[in-house]
Amino acid sequence: MSKRCISTILLLLFSFSPCFGDSAAEKALGEKLLSELIYNGELTRTFWEGGSVTLMPSLDITQEIKDEITELNPNISVEVLNIYENSNLSLETDEALVTIYNILLSVSTMEGIEYYSASRKRMRTLFSESYCIDSPVTKIRVHDPEVDSIPPYAKIYTFQKDLTFGENIYQSEYRFNGKYILMKSRNLTTMRFLFLPMVKPNNSVNYFILIPSGNRLIFYGISCLRTLSFFGIEKKRAASLYNRNKAIYGWFLSRLES
Repeated sequence: MSKRCISTILLLLFSFSPCFGDSAAEKALGEKLLSELIYNGELTRTFWEGGSVTLMPSLDITQEIKDEITELNPNISVEVLNIYENSNLSLETDEALVTIYNILLSVSTMEGIEYYSASRKRMRTLFSESYCIDSPVTKIRVHDPEVDSIPPYAKIYTFQKDLTFGENIYQSEYRFNGKYILMKSRNLTTMRFLFLPMVKPNNSVNYFILIPSGNRLIFYGISCLRTLSFFGIEKKRAASLYNRNKAIYGWFLSRLES
C-alpha cells in the first residue's frame, strides 16, 4: 500500500473518529494521539540516553516525571501506551477506581507471570517470587495492602526475585487525585545480571499512569534504566524491556477481568 493511500486512510480516520468531547482520555492525550491509539490498540517507543518521552499523557504530574527522568539520564527507556475498553463497565466510578487501585497493590499476584525474552527467544518467568515487606531493613513478609477508599499518597516496599536481575527490593509510591492513579517503582538494591552489578540503587525507575475515561482506561507505562553497557545487545534488551512492560499490563488486565 502506498504512503499516500495510508495517509488518506489516517486522515479519514481522524476526520470521522468518534467525538470524544471533553473526555479524560482526550484531555490527557489530545484527539490526534487518542485516535491513533484507538486505531492501533497500542503505541510504543524506545529512546536512548539524551532522548525524551513522547507518549506520556499530559497531566499536572507530567512535568515532574519528565524532570525526574532527565535527572536520572537513563541510557535506555521504553514507553508503552495502551487502551482498554469494557462497554459494560464504567471505569470512573468510585468502586471501579478502588478495584483498579487494589490491583496495583496486589504484588503477590505477580508471582509466576511470564514475558517473552527477546534474548532467549522464548517465554520466561518474570518474577518467581513477589510479595510485600514491612521495610527494606527488616524485610519481613506482609500481606498485600487493600483499601476501601483511595488515599492521595501511599508507599509500600516489595521483594521480587527476578530471573534476569536476581533478588531485589523496591519502593513503590502511589498517587491519586481523583482523575488518575500514578504508580512509581524504583529499585533500592543493586540489580545484577549474570552476577554483574548492572543497575545501581535508584537507577531503575518505572512509572505507570492509569486514567479512567468512561468505559475506557488509558494505561501508560515507562521503564527507565541507567545501567552498564549491554555490550552491543541494546536492541534485544529494549525488546525484553518492552515485553516485561507488556507482561505487567497483561497481569493487570487479567486481574481486572477476573
